[in-house]
Amino acid sequence: MQSTILNELTNSQIIIFGLGNEGLSTYRFLYSQLPTNNFILIDERPLAELNPVWNKLIKNNPQVQFTTSLTELSQDKLRNSFLFKTPGIPISHPIVQKIIDAGSEISSNTQLFFDLVKEHNSNNKNSKIITIGVTGTKGKSTTATMIHHVLQKNKLPSYLGGNIGQPAIDTWLEWDKNQHQNQSFLILELSSHQLAELKTSPNIAVIQDIVSEHLDYYDDFEQYFQAKTQIVRFQTKQNTVIFNKDSKTATKLSKLSQGKKITFSLKNKALVAVAKNTSLMGKHNLYNVIPAIIIAQKFNLTDNQIEKAIKTFKSLPHRLELVAEINGVKYYDDSIATIPEATIAALKIFPKNSVILIAGGYERQQKYQALAKEICARQIKALSLLPPTGQRLLVEIERLNPCNKFRASIEEFTSMSEAVYFATQKAKPGDVVLLSPGAASFNNFKNYIDRGNQFKDAAKKLKV
Repeated sequence: MQSTILNELTNSQIIIFGLGNEGLSTYRFLYSQLPTNNFILIDERPLAELNPVWNKLIKNNPQVQFTTSLTELSQDKLRNSFLFKTPGIPISHPIVQKIIDAGSEISSNTQLFFDLVKEHNSNNKNSKIITIGVTGTKGKSTTATMIHHVLQKNKLPSYLGGNIGQPAIDTWLEWDKNQHQNQSFLILELSSHQLAELKTSPNIAVIQDIVSEHLDYYDDFEQYFQAKTQIVRFQTKQNTVIFNKDSKTATKLSKLSQGKKITFSLKNKALVAVAKNTSLMGKHNLYNVIPAIIIAQKFNLTDNQIEKAIKTFKSLPHRLELVAEINGVKYYDDSIATIPEATIAALKIFPKNSVILIAGGYERQQKYQALAKEICARQIKALSLLPPTGQRLLVEIERLNPCNKFRASIEEFTSMSEAVYFATQKAKPGDVVLLSPGAASFNNFKNYIDRGNQFKDAAKKLKV
């Protein structure tokens, strides 16, 4: 059956703003469905700085126009258009506003995914898709992947995408190749940027703790929190929200849902008993396991089936990942720890007076008092600091312990290799060198993956 949603786009010009991974996914899908449409592709970076595949795609399609701005396009040229905006580009952006002012509708890769799922479910009584969306500040990748893993291991058709690295439309296409009878599960990790302008909520929303992050993008925490609310704002009474009861912010957000409310907590001994089958390190990771248990039970899997699946789950890269053991010293990559709260959770895993910590990074106006307090309480042996927030962390440590002996074991570095070498000099057999920055990576690294990989490389070179 031809999609009504795609039919509505047949006579529209399609504008894609933001030519990263999601922009490429959106273009490929829409061009495959609507090869005669006109496309305007926009990115503020020149074509030479984009993925080389764009050059080939644009060259092979005479109906595609690429631009880095809209100055050469009249308002009339923008009329009767449909804009697909990449997450992270604010609605207030002048290019977005100019397109909206021309009367264009606005959507996204994720919104198109939900539109296609809704249409499929309306037209197919024997093949239902259940959407599961996961958000929070930290732990959402592990939570989403664990849900997918438990369902898939028990032969329930499950597909994973979203902020975890596969655009939602690519997840839809993966499912479309294997259209199942009865029901399938399409699971998305959803960031605040992906949620911000969403007009559909998933059938099952999973909410982890929400704390301060992305304050380089949002005006304040409340604006960041509001972006997250779209995960439940459009839920109906037939939907479900599963939320961390131990988190005030997750609890607050859940109240916006009209759906059935299911809570989880580390005080629930039955859930924790099953969750403890995980090999994931740290008490905080139990929060990331429990939603998979609740969902699996909801769809009639036994505790034995769930436990077997949980036992086979392996940690995702850059999340307390053991990357080397050299001369009795273990090196852990926790580069995903981009907020102080995540670093605090990581430190609690290891014995006192055993950790040499590498911390600091990109400035997002986060508070470091609690992390400084934890560093002192855990008797961290030495500290390699990365700029610029490493300096702010040092100020907080010195405020707590002025003129103490620990100061001699703290150094600031601009390169990961130097930071790792210093940490190694301070480590003894039985110690841990931990990269857990408590900050984003964008000033000295491409992203948290690049940061983690540089840590791994530096550690492995020590073996030579």
